Amino acid sequence: MTQSTIKNEVSFVGAGLHSGKNSRITILPAPSDFGIQFYRTDCEDKNNCIPANFRNVVDTLRCTTLGNSLGLKVKTTEHLLAAFVACGISNAKVLISGEEIPALDGSAREFVLKFLESGLQNQGTPQKILKVLKPVHFEDTSTGAHASLYPSDTFEMEFTIEYPLPIGKQSKQASLVNGSVVSSLSSSRTFCMNGEIEYLWSNGLGLGGNYDNVTIVDEKSNKYLYPVRHEDEPVRHKMLDAVGDLSLSGYPILGLFVGYKSGHHANIEILHKLFSDKDNYEIIDAPDAISSKLPGMKVQLSDLPEI
Repeated sequence: MTQSTIKNEVSFVGAGLHSGKNSRITILPAPSDFGIQFYRTDCEDKNNCIPANFRNVVDTLRCTTLGNSLGLKVKTTEHLLAAFVACGISNAKVLISGEEIPALDGSAREFVLKFLESGLQNQGTPQKILKVLKPVHFEDTSTGAHASLYPSDTFEMEFTIEYPLPIGKQSKQASLVNGSVVSSLSSSRTFCMNGEIEYLWSNGLGLGGNYDNVTIVDEKSNKYLYPVRHEDEPVRHKMLDAVGDLSLSGYPILGLFVGYKSGHHANIEILHKLFSDKDNYEIIDAPDAISSKLPGMKVQLSDLPEI
């Protein structure tokens, strides 16, 4: 397996999900071993680089926020990061004109679509992968959420969420091989309860949300206010978030992630747990038999579902 980047630059413009402020992001091809790095173009007189790494996460309230030592931040990174994973993109330079990634349709679909239309470029440099060797666990006793990573020969995920109806208890298992992140998860939008919207707005959150980019659940009528894209769209979206968050390890992962009510906080904490002991993992060159099954391998535009 070799590293890859996009063939041509692509741009997106739109309001951030939480700030409601417009920003523009441009994704440029990047050299081998560059990884994913964000650059705040509105702060070019400072150190405006923020590498995509779990150690640079500065906030996990309702989204994953990355920051650097000067206090510059990029919010709501998870959907874009998931799109990079879905397309097998190892290296990219992300220029952003503000503090938050555009929400677009509330999923990773529009990112994936443009990346695949742009084309992907194999770079010839071997891709290192992270192989989970020992089970690791994290539990948030204040919420009951927990997350675990187990050894596996592929990247797998098992996820369970519990909310009031119509969501209820939803569980999903997926082997995230090849184009499956694109086909199964990428189009699933973020969601919230109708009754919490005023609270979110009063706390400066969700200001860019609307009926097109958020699945809104009315807990009084036990109905979705607008049609969902999948019957289990909420749990699929939580899995999409986890794909993006776990990519902050810096490597494709060989392991089984199990999440119960897991959100951004637990997703990031499980990475801290994993990397806290070198006996928990190893970084290896991906054998062909394994790399051929990783997310983004053999992905094609036809994997993207119609909506």
